[in-house]
Amino acid sequence: MNTKHQNIFSTLNPLHILIPILVAFLSSCIQVANPPFEVPSANDSQNNVLIQTPAPTETIVWFPATNTPTITPLPLPSATEVSISGIGENITVDPFSDLTKWTGIQESNPSPNRIILDEEGMVFALNEPPVRLSSLNTDLFLNDAFITITATINRCSTLDTYGVLFKASSEGIGNRLVLNCNGEIRLEQLRTNLVLPLLDWTKSGDVPFGAPGTVRIGIWTSGPEMRVFLNDHYQFTFFDSFYKTGSFGFFANSLDSAGLNIRFSDVEVHRVDYSSPTPTLAPSQTPLFRSSNTPTP
Repeated sequence: MNTKHQNIFSTLNPLHILIPILVAFLSSCIQVANPPFEVPSANDSQNNVLIQTPAPTETIVWFPATNTPTITPLPLPSATEVSISGIGENITVDPFSDLTKWTGIQESNPSPNRIILDEEGMVFALNEPPVRLSSLNTDLFLNDAFITITATINRCSTLDTYGVLFKASSEGIGNRLVLNCNGEIRLEQLRTNLVLPLLDWTKSGDVPFGAPGTVRIGIWTSGPEMRVFLNDHYQFTFFDSFYKTGSFGFFANSLDSAGLNIRFSDVEVHRVDYSSPTPTLAPSQTPLFRSSNTPTP
């Protein structure tokens, strides 16, 4: 070997020879680890070749289902049931056939504010307010009775009132059940030049709100006890013994410029044979007190 070839080999570093060999080895390993992808043929299923398919991508649930609580319905309060006790015989009443049995009735009255009596009932026509009209039956005095009347409201405003007089000796002395055109009810006592509220204004779903409207009024009395019903629905009970007997009648009061027009009809009167139960006091043992002798110092 000549001197020139010896210089070439002498200049080659062993690392320069090792690097190409290492690259060739790694290339062969990569080819073995990643064989070429082969598309399975139709006969692979017949040869029981297991073909793996990629798992489907999980779907994102944006509004996951939640447990909906079960709503328990609240029980609706029911009206207090109070019976109409002790109803006795029916008192034959034909109040609208005789003008002389009522106060405040004029057969020929040219006034725009007047009470009209016909075969169907008694009409209060209040056309020029402010005005108050009332009429009392002078033929029937009652102790304990159940009176029912139908009131038909044809024209009515918020400030107008109407109702029934009972246990009354005159138009200004007795008890008075008042209804207004705002769906409220009130119990009053009339004394000479004095109006005492026994039960102040109370909302009732049975009182017509404005006009037109119809309400069946029932007033039950037995001794000092008074029960009020509207459309056969119990309203309240009140105890008062100031007036023990009297007649009944009707009234209407209008303050609004539109006026008030109302008819009272279908009057029924029944006697009441009933005594309010008196609570019995339970006997109790009276404690015995023993005196103690205090020694004298």
